[in-house]
Amino acid sequence: MPLLPATSAILPTTTALSVLDWGLWLLIGYVIGSLPFGYWLPKWFRGVDIREHGSGNTGGTNVLRICGKPLGIATYVLDFAKAFLPVYILRKGIPLEYGLHIAFGLMIVLGHAKTFLLNFKGGKSAMSTLGCIFAFSPVGGLACALLAISVMRLTRIVSVGSIVTASLAWAILWAFKTPIPYVIFTAIAGVLVIALHRANIARLMAGTENKF
Repeated sequence: MPLLPATSAILPTTTALSVLDWGLWLLIGYVIGSLPFGYWLPKWFRGVDIREHGSGNTGGTNVLRICGKPLGIATYVLDFAKAFLPVYILRKGIPLEYGLHIAFGLMIVLGHAKTFLLNFKGGKSAMSTLGCIFAFSPVGGLACALLAISVMRLTRIVSVGSIVTASLAWAILWAFKTPIPYVIFTAIAGVLVIALHRANIARLMAGTENKF
């Protein structure tokens, strides 16, 4: 896909969406992102409040460590899907509304990290961000996933894979000639993901971060 021109028309539109339309879509994105599968699955299948164990995080990594691979993998898949499917459907249903696409994706990422269902706490949004990236650029998303897996296998530390990928994802999408608005989304979401990993970064600097 060709890069969009770096002009005032960087976010072209084909429909006349009202402020109410935007507000509704952003609310929907936040609610979808807030669905805490990493909390629900351990609670439903193991009677475990994942917030009281391990890192206290509702992401797939903590679920995997505390509840095992089946629930951990299921959490990864659902956190990915709750971002990928809505963003992909919106992108196809309302094409060229780049501003809405990236705002909707960012609300999903934010909802995952700060869900209203769990007192505005949640996960670190790595899988939700990856789901959005795949919806915007399947090839770029695959490259990001392969980078994350490679770094994790090399270091045996999940957080390093997430942090490195969050740092470079925007450049990967740029290299694959992804539309500029989606590159902007990836850069913003990447900063958020890195910020949510600040405790992991502190442990990495102290040499105490968990390995798998």
